[in-house]
Amino acid sequence: MKATPFEAVNVLASPILWGARSLIQDRLDRHRLPAIWQWPEAAGMGGLIAYGPRLSAIFGQCARLVAKLLRGAKVADVPVEQPTGFELIINLETAKRLGIEIPLALLPRADTTLE
Repeated sequence: MKATPFEAVNVLASPILWGARSLIQDRLDRHRLPAIWQWPEAAGMGGLIAYGPRLSAIFGQCARLVAKLLRGAKVADVPVEQPTGFELIINLETAKRLGIEIPLALLPRADTTLE
C-alpha cells in the first residue's frame, strides 16, 4: 500500500478474500482506505459500501442444486443459476470516520444505510 498509492479498494467476491476479511478490513482501516465489497455482509463489518447477493442466498441456492443432484438429477440437467437478488448497503458511520461524503443521489438507491 505504501509502494503504489491508491484511493480505494474493490474487494471481489472470492472465498479466499472473504476468509481474510478481518485482516483486509484491518489494513483498510489502518490506511484509511474506503472499500466496496461484493458481499453485503461486509458493510456491517466496517466496509464503506457493499453490493451483491447475500451469502445466505448463495448458500441456499447451492443447497438446492446439491439436493437436486442427491435426488438423482444428472449434472448436465442441473442448470447454472445466477443470483437474482442484489443489495446495496452503505455504511454511513464508516463514511464519516473516513471523511467521505456519500452523494445524496446515491442514498435513496441503497437498500440499507448503516449509521
